[in-house]
Amino acid sequence: MEPPSDLAARLLAWRQLLRLGNVFTAVSNIAAGFLLVHRDWAPAGELVWLGLAAALLYAAGMALNDAFDADVDAQERPERPIPSGRITRQAAFAGGWLLMAGGVIAAVGAATSSARIAPVVVGGCLALMIVMYDGGLKHTSAGPWAMGWCRLLCVLLGASGAANLAAELAAWKYAAAVGAYTVGLSYLARDEAATDAAAAARRPFVLAAACWLAAVVAMLSIVNDYALAVPRWAWGTLLSVTFAAVAAGWDYAHNGRRERITVIVSLLRGFIVLDALAAAAAAGWGAAVVVLTLLVPCVVAARRAPMT
Repeated sequence: MEPPSDLAARLLAWRQLLRLGNVFTAVSNIAAGFLLVHRDWAPAGELVWLGLAAALLYAAGMALNDAFDADVDAQERPERPIPSGRITRQAAFAGGWLLMAGGVIAAVGAATSSARIAPVVVGGCLALMIVMYDGGLKHTSAGPWAMGWCRLLCVLLGASGAANLAAELAAWKYAAAVGAYTVGLSYLARDEAATDAAAAARRPFVLAAACWLAAVVAMLSIVNDYALAVPRWAWGTLLSVTFAAVAAGWDYAHNGRRERITVIVSLLRGFIVLDALAAAAAAGWGAAVVVLTLLVPCVVAARRAPMT
């Protein structure tokens, strides 16, 4: 099939390839990491560069993911842009590498703005991990853990403008929490395209639950690092409610493939909720509300462009 000639159709195909709704979850990771070390939205220039770097690197990862997996998607997800013929595999590779280069350049901009080398180092590590994941690790037992490292590094990228990143224990703990949450989500997402029988033969739900429990422990440990800008009981209650919702979704996901996909999408949006909780701990309710507003473009961008 020839790629569509209509501009609107081409743009929709690229939106679907890049999963634009998901990009806002990477930006929220940056916001959380940034607030955990700066306790404020300043310096704004550094924040903009970091957010741009994360957005471009995430979009690059999506493009390269589908380019590497074109043959698999032709069997399991023929509706995606490459197997459906709306974007060529060569164009997806080219777009992915260009976005990757743009993300690294933006990380250099953040390093220049902050006068720190850490944004380049962390951004470079994130780019390398994305390529390793897309290029083959995703199909191995290390896949979920590689994806967890990608999210962990995204949070640390947000925190990388700190005077001494190694000393920012709260940022590291939160990055570990997000990483654990991601590993759990990745185990669940591995069954997205599977039949119910195939899904039942695996142990994704038990593994996911273990990882989410680790995420709860890591997030609760942040309480000891801050004189919280919100009452401890309120922050703890919101955290408990958030993970209770995750547990309910986990149970719902047992019902079948459609339900699993619904839960996966909700859990992807859950990154923004977790990041808002971290923002509340570091900088108060106002910061949390700002982070939560990213749910709006996340949902809007996902219309006709699925997040999975």
